[in-house]
Amino acid sequence: MSYLVPATLVAAFTSLGRATSRAIRKGAVLLFSIVVLLDGGAATTPAPTPTATLTPTPSTTPAQGFGIGCVYMIPALHVGDPDHDLKNKPCWTNSHFPVVLLRETWGRLEQTKGNRDWSFFDKGVELAREHGKKFAVVVAAGYTSPSWIFDSPTNAYAFPVQTRHGKLNMPLPWDSKFQTAWSDTVHALGSRYGNDPLCVYANISGVGRVHESTFVRAQEDIDACNAKASSDGFSSCMDAWTAGAKWITDMFHDVFPNKPFLFIGAIPSPKQDGLDALNNVINWAAAKYTNFGFANEGLWPGNNYPPPDSPGTLQIKKLSAAGHPTMYQFHLPVTTVADMKTSLDKGIANGARGIEIFPGNCNQSEMWPLFDDANTRMLAGGDKLKAK
Repeated sequence: MSYLVPATLVAAFTSLGRATSRAIRKGAVLLFSIVVLLDGGAATTPAPTPTATLTPTPSTTPAQGFGIGCVYMIPALHVGDPDHDLKNKPCWTNSHFPVVLLRETWGRLEQTKGNRDWSFFDKGVELAREHGKKFAVVVAAGYTSPSWIFDSPTNAYAFPVQTRHGKLNMPLPWDSKFQTAWSDTVHALGSRYGNDPLCVYANISGVGRVHESTFVRAQEDIDACNAKASSDGFSSCMDAWTAGAKWITDMFHDVFPNKPFLFIGAIPSPKQDGLDALNNVINWAAAKYTNFGFANEGLWPGNNYPPPDSPGTLQIKKLSAAGHPTMYQFHLPVTTVADMKTSLDKGIANGARGIEIFPGNCNQSEMWPLFDDANTRMLAGGDKLKAK
């Protein structure tokens, strides 16, 4: 199943893609629910404590597919950041979150080739087991990849891309030299944690700028990508990206054959070919792998976001009904209990079986009844994958 978007919307999205992150945060209306922060960044500003409480309205229609529930997102760290005080984080004693997402960046995990520091993950898994939690894992690649991959002997191609942090180098998903190095790290991740019964899912990374599949935005980067793809024997940037994204998806399935592995969907290029490429990969993977899932950083209170007919929402509805793991992530922290209720209701109604939530919101006691109700609805029907 594919989704067509009118040219006027594609043009409008292209214009929006040139807006700054600051403008978006001030209220620009995003047109597609699979568009996330413009350069793959994640908001970290804590949400103000609300003053009102709101009683959840239970749903009579349980979601379909693989149940995950509410997920407590631990912020990812970068090279130079101080270590997390994991032991004292409130996620471990917060009973309203059955799953904790452990997020790391490749540049921090493997600062020199082959020397991986698993201490963050090891401690997180230890604490999850101690407190009766489940966990999920993700290692971000993209422009958070270690610099050594661009040097000898790896010699991955360094593609400069415009971000809100300035120009940064990232690897190309179809570059075989990057693929070899990235595959080694992902296999090591899976060997260490993938067979743990407490591991609920893994998020795919390596197809975009950070965690998700956002790839090129500025016209200058699109032109450079088309030129590089052509020199590599592809018809276009999106043709090359599609090949790379499928290779990485196959690789993640090889590493996590018995766990849900979720593609964090964002349009790789802000034009029709970007949307077509994304749908191509998602539809192909869903037909090939039962445990393939789709996640979308599309929950954003207000502005009717995401729209009910947006590409990301359509994918979540379709894949959830077919028994695949599906998830929403919040685009920004929520500021009121009413907005949290609206967002959770919308996400679950669209078919999400899991929702990743910012720590500031996770720790607000006024919202806990909403999370309990959301867990009941998303976990209805169990947490086992349906057979195709």
